[in-house]
Amino acid sequence: MLAALEEHGLEEVEMVGDGNCQFRALAHQWFGSEEHHASLRTAVVQQLKDWPERYKVWETAEFDYEFWVDRMALDGVEWGTGLTLRAAADLLGAEIHVFEDDLSEGQMYIHYEPSEKTTTRVLRLVFRSRRGHYNSVREIRAQ
Repeated sequence: MLAALEEHGLEEVEMVGDGNCQFRALAHQWFGSEEHHASLRTAVVQQLKDWPERYKVWETAEFDYEFWVDRMALDGVEWGTGLTLRAAADLLGAEIHVFEDDLSEGQMYIHYEPSEKTTTRVLRLVFRSRRGHYNSVREIRAQ
């Protein structure tokens, strides 16, 4: 994965591993600082509550959507998922690319397209599957 990042002129930026890493990485990408993770988490949870028909399609007998959304609102209790990334893309109107370390050969990242694109910005995250941890990325700085 490091080679794929370098190929795109990117390097990984480590986020705090406190159960908020996905929101920290998204905040780092959107605001330039992971410090805004709590307000971004609140906004994504509100997106999930406001548009249940858009996201509830993944509800199953084992997965109660409203219960999950209520837990997602709690700081660090529920980890971010693909569903929160979809909601974040819709909320921000931006594409989200997630580089993963266990994707199939030839696939570099998972792409989340917003329902309505309102910016050309692309948020880029790294997902370390063995640790269940998200990091942000930044452009490689010239030495």
